[in-house]
Formats: sequence, C-alpha cells, structure tokens
Amino acid sequence: MNILYGLNLAIFSAFFTLFSVEIGIALHFLFGNPDKLESMKKYISPIWEITGTFAVFYVVNFIATFPSAIVIIGTAYVVPLLMAALLFIFRNAFLAYGVYYESGSRSRYLKIYGAATIITAFFVIVVLSSAIGGYGFNMPNQIHLIQVLFNPFGISMFFAVALIALFVNSLIFNTERKALYTLFGAAGILWAVFAMRTYLSYSINGIVSNLPVLIISVALLLVSLVFGVKRNRISSFLPFFFTFSAIVLFGFAVYPYWFGGTISSLNYLSSTATGYFSSIITVIGGTFVIVALLYFIRIVYLKQRGYK
Repeated sequence: MNILYGLNLAIFSAFFTLFSVEIGIALHFLFGNPDKLESMKKYISPIWEITGTFAVFYVVNFIATFPSAIVIIGTAYVVPLLMAALLFIFRNAFLAYGVYYESGSRSRYLKIYGAATIITAFFVIVVLSSAIGGYGFNMPNQIHLIQVLFNPFGISMFFAVALIALFVNSLIFNTERKALYTLFGAAGILWAVFAMRTYLSYSINGIVSNLPVLIISVALLLVSLVFGVKRNRISSFLPFFFTFSAIVLFGFAVYPYWFGGTISSLNYLSSTATGYFSSIITVIGGTFVIVALLYFIRIVYLKQRGYK
C-alpha cells in the first residue's frame, strides 16, 4: 500500500472510530435509553473536541495527499459536505447546552444533539459511499444529489454502522442487555459485508487478500467480547482498537479505487517531493495528536476511575 494513502487512511480511521462512538451515544440520547446515560455524558463532554481535531486533521491531510482530486470531489460533493459541516457545528452547540445547562430542557437539548449527530453521520457515510461506489456521480464533476443521498450502498452502510456503534458502546460503557447489543453488532457486520458484496463486489477480494488485517480485526472483536462479558476494565478500551482495525480493513478492501473501481486514487497523489514532506509533517503531527490523546485519556478518564 502507498504510504501516503496509508497515512490518510489511518487518520480517517482514528476520526471515524471516535465519531462512531458518538453515533452510538447519540442513539441512546435520541431514544431516551436511561442506561449509562450519565457515564456517556461524562465521556462525550470532552471527547467531541478530539473528534473535531481529527476531522480537521483528516481534511488537511486529504488535501495534501490528493491535491488534484480536490477540484473534482470538492465540486461534486460541496452541497452535502457543507450540510454535514453545518450540522456538525449545530450539534456541538446543543451538546454544550445539554451538558452544561442545568434545567428541565437538558434532556431536550441532548435529543437535538443526538438527532443532529445522526444526520451528520448520514451525510458523511452516504458521501463516502458515493465516492467509493460511484453512486450519483459522473465524471468529470456531474452530480445527482438525490442519488448521492439515497444510494443503496450508502444507506446500507449507514444502518450497519449504527448497529455496530450500539454494540461497541455496550462494551465501552458496560451497558445492560449486552446480548441484545451483541446481536445488533453481528447484524451490522453481516449487513456491511452483504452491502460490500452486493454493491462493491471487488472489495470482498480486497478483504480476503489482506488476511493479516482481517485476522487482527476478528481477534480484537473476540477479545473485546470476552473481556466485555467478564466486565473487565480493559473492555472499556479494546472496542476502540477493534473499530479502528475494522475501518482500516475497509480501507484496504477498496484500495486503491474510487467511484466503483473506475478510478485509481493513486492517480491523484501529490508529487514525490511534496508527498515526502507531507508524510513527514503528517507523521510528526499525527504522533503529537496521538500522544496528546493518550495523555488526555489518562488524566480525564483513567485517573477519575482510580487507575494509575
């Protein structure tokens, strides 16, 4: 795999891992499930800033990695991406209201945050699915917005991600009814594989050809389940690694193609010199962000839970 593509994939995987946890929390807020809501509030209050940091980091790195693709992708998807950005800002505002405003309206604000987060996730997933599967887009930059927003691959992946997010959250926050959420997770994984096989057939070969990544992802899933059943404290952290590895596996599966396998992303990579410096800056910046995130987790979560 090309190193620039790999670095960009790693940053996206980190962003979407954190964001998928927020999707699960948003679903809990939206449907009023009282189980573990307080612990979820304590998690979501500081972590949304980290998620936003990784989102910006990914966008900047994508521009540096695929500069010649920005004209095509930016022009084609400007409307849904701007809508997602506006909703992202909107949800942050209502998250602040819901966390810090002590009144009867707090629950309502959190529901609005939940709805805005779910809709934002919908836009992100269907745009990503359109760019990978080629739905609603014709070269060089003709776009059919309705087909982009309601493409079958994107809708299937959205529901699959939602189910998997509920399952992952049940392990992270040690919720009740784990058996039910485990069924949700199994259904989400099977749904995602079925969607990839149906709408993006070449991706299954990509998964099989990257057997080590597949084995790591499955192993992390099984270990997460074992520690989750035992309610070991490690179970709060393993699902993050499983989610990250699953997203990386998806990136490997579709590599290096965009738009349903008709275009190679490698054709849009930055020049050798630019790519070299971009890699160095990304590694340095990524290392700093990861170290800062780990220290943040230590002082905000581990110490508060009595871990050393």
